[in-house]
Amino acid sequence: MPSIEQMRDYLLSIGMNARYLPTDVHTLAVMFFQKKRQIDWLNHPRNTHLSDCFTESMRDKWEHVRLLLETGASEIYRYLSSGVRRGRQDMMLNYDNIYHFHSIPMGEDRQNERLFVHITEDSAYLLGEYPHHEEAKMPLRLLQLLYRNWPDLFECREGISNLTEQQIINIRSKNGNVYEFPLAPNIIGRLKDRGGVAPSGQSMLDLIRADIICDNM
Repeated sequence: MPSIEQMRDYLLSIGMNARYLPTDVHTLAVMFFQKKRQIDWLNHPRNTHLSDCFTESMRDKWEHVRLLLETGASEIYRYLSSGVRRGRQDMMLNYDNIYHFHSIPMGEDRQNERLFVHITEDSAYLLGEYPHHEEAKMPLRLLQLLYRNWPDLFECREGISNLTEQQIINIRSKNGNVYEFPLAPNIIGRLKDRGGVAPSGQSMLDLIRADIICDNM
């Protein structure tokens, strides 16, 4: 289990400002696990799978990002959200384990388009490239895209759901969780490697890990 000093040192090492670090131990632990999941958990080789929306040019961009991740290069920070060095939540990551990477050719500025990738322990499922903030408008379409290409990632059953994408957006805007989604005609289900958030908007996984840390201090 990391100590308070180790958690603080880690958060400072990724560029967080010391004056913004939480003084409450549980809040500090939640932020520590959040950042480890956003950054360090990515740093090992994975099998790459392309969706039917992915192009070869997008794959070239992913290969550059993948190399940075697998070598642990600090340059990867440029490709992650600017909020990764702050306490800001990544809701798409918290809900669906979908990471996004800014597409930045070497020596150039950030571009509007971002790569969206569902990442599990051993695989990276490349969904496509979408404009900045567009993912907030399409949570259901991204899940349906995942299901269409890789149905084995889901726990499913026959059934009908009238849940609309706008309703999902409204629920998530209030930090609510949806148990099952309409994935295809007469098919409803959820990701096996699913997430979820607490009323605070923080990842339930990060909160549980922080609870364990604090219970053992």
